[in-house]
Amino acid sequence: MSEPRSLPAPAALLRPAGLLLGLVVVVLLFLRHPSLAQLFAGVALFLLGMRSLEDGFRAFTGGALERWLAASTDRLWKSLTFGTLSTALVQSSSLVTLLSIAFLSAGLISLTAGIGIVFGANLGTTTGAWLIALVGLKLDLAQVGMPLLVFGVVLERNRQARWRGTGQVLLGIGLLFLGIDQMKAGFAGLDQVFDLAAYQVEGWRGIALYALLGTLARVLMQSSHATLMITLAALASGQLDYSNALAMAVGANLGTPVTALIAALGANNAGRQLAAAHILFNLLTALVALAILPLLATLVDQLADGVGMQATAYTLKLALFHTLFNLLGLLLMLPMVP
Repeated sequence: MSEPRSLPAPAALLRPAGLLLGLVVVVLLFLRHPSLAQLFAGVALFLLGMRSLEDGFRAFTGGALERWLAASTDRLWKSLTFGTLSTALVQSSSLVTLLSIAFLSAGLISLTAGIGIVFGANLGTTTGAWLIALVGLKLDLAQVGMPLLVFGVVLERNRQARWRGTGQVLLGIGLLFLGIDQMKAGFAGLDQVFDLAAYQVEGWRGIALYALLGTLARVLMQSSHATLMITLAALASGQLDYSNALAMAVGANLGTPVTALIAALGANNAGRQLAAAHILFNLLTALVALAILPLLATLVDQLADGVGMQATAYTLKLALFHTLFNLLGLLLMLPMVP
């Protein structure tokens, strides 16, 4: 005689109901405010593009990559350069950091080389801010992204790993472009829903609040590039104050080591040491940048004026600020690498 089945726990019954209720609320909100739908759709496309880009570059791993990695990281300056260039290429510091932890755990690189790659990856993330500020907010990226999507889908169906990886890379870039375009459109119409500018907080309270918001956004989206994209789009549309945007950019860097921390849970002792170095770099850099934020903002204004940048070119100034405080982190941390 079969035993009676036990009734499911109340929590197990509530999870699907809560998820369904949340989806209904989101759909109703999107129907009422199309700008919010465009904004969140843009974020979703951007994150999907990042994942496709990462999957595409993983197809190129193999013996040749490992040999090139060993030759490119036998000196600290080489590993710094490798981390910067590889992050600028794949536009994902998280992927570069995760690969560094994996290579270090496998004994393919030294701890010093891994630290150099991770530090360089932080500098490499600044290229994304420059690309978005210089190109992404001015061009119709949807027109560029759609052909890339077509080529990406065609190549992705190829059986050979290299062609399939190339297709995933093109597909990822196309999705990134479409995501940026949707986020721009969403922020442009967001003032019809509510005006974020009315909730600006000045002084140190504003710096702390928006640094926390940047950290939370980075942790939730698992992409510093997506967080920076949202910050730049909000700044360009007038929804975000310049000083608050600077604090949010610092907060995005502060939330970056979460991915490395998760990866380190399954790594060996060397991998955990590398994750610890990554956390120290971002934590110390963010705290120092927040402490001297007015001084850094003044330095950005002076440099921008020196190169002929317009005083109201806030998106370019934000990209310059992002580069400066990551360089500051390198100056602070490089003497401590040994």
